[in-house]
Amino acid sequence: MPPPAGGPDERSAEIARLRREVERLRMERDILKNCRHLLGSTEIRFRCIEDHRDTWPVRVLCDALEVSASGYYAWRGRPESARAATNRALLADIRRVQEQHRDRYGAPRIHATLRAEGLSVSRGRVERLMRRHGIRAAKSRRFRVITTDSNHTLPVADNLLGKTFLATRPNQIWLADISYIPTDEGWL
Repeated sequence: MPPPAGGPDERSAEIARLRREVERLRMERDILKNCRHLLGSTEIRFRCIEDHRDTWPVRVLCDALEVSASGYYAWRGRPESARAATNRALLADIRRVQEQHRDRYGAPRIHATLRAEGLSVSRGRVERLMRRHGIRAAKSRRFRVITTDSNHTLPVADNLLGKTFLATRPNQIWLADISYIPTDEGWL
């Protein structure tokens, strides 16, 4: 850009214009910092604008997120679609079932549970909603047997064999390793 020709008034006007432009670019940068991860569908961008419209001007948000302001205002005035309302209700049911089963159920079990409750929904739709909203079955930790606990005050049986495992006749020495046995009251 060529330097402004003219006197101090024209230079002051040019400096003021450049300051406004720098301020606008800073706003757009800040908007993109806060919303970059949301640059998916147009609806997500509109929701980002809705969330940040108290912070920045709507037109600047629309320019930064590359959507039209008229599209944003049309989206705001549009009622929720029947499918979106059904998906929202289904998502609440999915979360309820997931919570009832301590986050252990995945899409197949949640689908079966919802069908048993009388909801007519496909497994693919349940999978899609769960994936879109980050709902996953929690993996249980693998059971690992701990056979040695030397830090206890319980009596320890004497070693009668003294590592001599040779028997002179049958039925003289019996060995077993019953380190753990699961019972209803816990482990033995």
